[in-house]
Amino acid sequence: GSLGTGKITIDLGRFTYDSEGLPSAFEGALPPKSLTLDIRSSDQTLDAIAAKINAAGIGLTASLLRDGDTTRLIMKGPEGAENGFKISVEPDDPASALADLSFDVGAGAMTQTQAAKDARLLVEGVEITRSSNRIDDLVTGVQIDLIKAEPGETINLAAAYDTAELSTAVGNFTAAYNELVGLLNE
Repeated sequence: GSLGTGKITIDLGRFTYDSEGLPSAFEGALPPKSLTLDIRSSDQTLDAIAAKINAAGIGLTASLLRDGDTTRLIMKGPEGAENGFKISVEPDDPASALADLSFDVGAGAMTQTQAAKDARLLVEGVEITRSSNRIDDLVTGVQIDLIKAEPGETINLAAAYDTAELSTAVGNFTAAYNELVGLLNE
């Protein structure tokens, strides 16, 4: 159905959260990063709004989740605490359904299902913070993928080598090297 006309503004930035995990403050990105959608009569559907968000190129993706007779707009930003976003709506008619697309501190009809946060881990007593759950810059040549959050749980990382595989690889290299030396001597 039609949602109504008006403007939707999406501002990217960082939320801070209260003790219950609810957004308590929002600080816009620096430099400011925002998107304003002008919703006219030809594009006042969730499909059209999702398409406009996806086409904007500011790092947000929008999709629709259809559950029987209910269709929900799902929006997602990139990983990291700096990639939260608030949604402000200025409907031409305050009673229109377009107003239901708002999300801000203490207000809005949209629901946050996952907060924009950084990955935090303690490595050898040093707290490390990264915007992604894939960390590849701590130890040269090692990639760590954080797949679950277990605050306070210690995980030991160790390098292990398959001795048989390593021995075969060295043997193959030695045989190839010896063959090359033999050919060069001829």
